[in-house]
Amino acid sequence: MTEPNDIAALDDIAFLARSASRVRVLETLASDPHDRAELQAATGIPRATVGRIVTEFETRGWVKDDGRRYSTSPLGSFLVAEFRSLLEGVKTMQKLRGVIEWLPTREFDFSLERFADADITLPQPSNTSAPVERAAELVDEGDEVSILAFGSAPSVVEAGWRATVHGTQSFEIVFAAATLDDLVDDPDVGTWIRELAGCERGAVLRYDDVVPYNLAVIDGTANFALVDEHGAPSALIESTNQEIYSWTVSTIDDYRRESDPFDPDALTS
Repeated sequence: MTEPNDIAALDDIAFLARSASRVRVLETLASDPHDRAELQAATGIPRATVGRIVTEFETRGWVKDDGRRYSTSPLGSFLVAEFRSLLEGVKTMQKLRGVIEWLPTREFDFSLERFADADITLPQPSNTSAPVERAAELVDEGDEVSILAFGSAPSVVEAGWRATVHGTQSFEIVFAAATLDDLVDDPDVGTWIRELAGCERGAVLRYDDVVPYNLAVIDGTANFALVDEHGAPSALIESTNQEIYSWTVSTIDDYRRESDPFDPDALTS
């Protein structure tokens, strides 16, 4: 519920947010004192507009004038920091819009703002498998790969097989039992899985219960391979944020400890 004090706060937020020029001037003054000519040069805003903005800021107590230059007051500096935090939060929200419903947010021990710098690959009208292609590319280029999978595209398994059995990659994948059973029935994928399981640098594990998501750690980057309610790829999220990375590593470790190594001899040629 909106409180009376919230109205005044919303008025200040709206006053600042309605004008990119106001934001630019306030952030410029927060970095260093400027006179009006310097502000105009630094921001590219017409000098008359700069004059009007700093006068408005002075009225609100956000800016002070020492007679030569303007600088942010303690209130102005505080506002800049909080407004920037709000802006970054909204940008992260916009970035996650459309994929948030497929993320296991209830299990996260970190806030969603940690996805601020994440890279997201989405299906395109001309390429609906773009997230899967990106995942295969990352696996193919990785030196150390660890995957937890309730489902896995053959192209991702093939990339790991190629880079590990015929390369120098260290590759590990923990499959949900049902997924592994389906994959080993495929002549090509079954061969890749058998050879990965028998490779010194490879490991294939079987988890005898439900795996609720597709996760990967590839050379210090955490990856979320998201699918929609129909099982179609909806996004690939890549993040180097330490909190996201730590959660992903810990989650894969938990499933690994409860899994059994896959016996390559279980597949017959």
